Amino acid sequence: MPCYNKEMIECMYNQSLTQHRQGDLALSFISHQSQFGWFDKKTITAQSKIWRKLALTGQSKINSFNNKEVVVDGYTWYFLVVQPYKPNGKFAPCNFDPFGLMVLGEMVCGYIYAFKTKQNRDAIYSYVMKDIADSTEENDDEEEEEED
Repeated sequence: MPCYNKEMIECMYNQSLTQHRQGDLALSFISHQSQFGWFDKKTITAQSKIWRKLALTGQSKINSFNNKEVVVDGYTWYFLVVQPYKPNGKFAPCNFDPFGLMVLGEMVCGYIYAFKTKQNRDAIYSYVMKDIADSTEENDDEEEEEED
């Protein structure tokens, strides 16, 4: 993963705010492209179908305790975090999201998607996690002790 500093991420974030189009619902940092990207209804719907498949197979989760609201420079964001999981149901270590760490003030591993409305964020969460148990604790990422 490339190395970013706060000024770089904030500059990219501010630039992305000027590039959104009518109909864009969510913003995320696309790490493999090293830039922010907007998601319209068609794109976020397609992405949520992928997340749903991964959640059904236990490869990822969107934990409700990570669904938060934050205000940054007058913009209110309602975000969720897509996090990877191991086959044993334990949290899989991953990188911190630069958007969360340097703009939203959230130190969380995974992929943050910040929505313009709570209704859209909650609808995506509900669709992806329907009938799937949510992790009950924020410490779900503790490693199991190795047996001797």
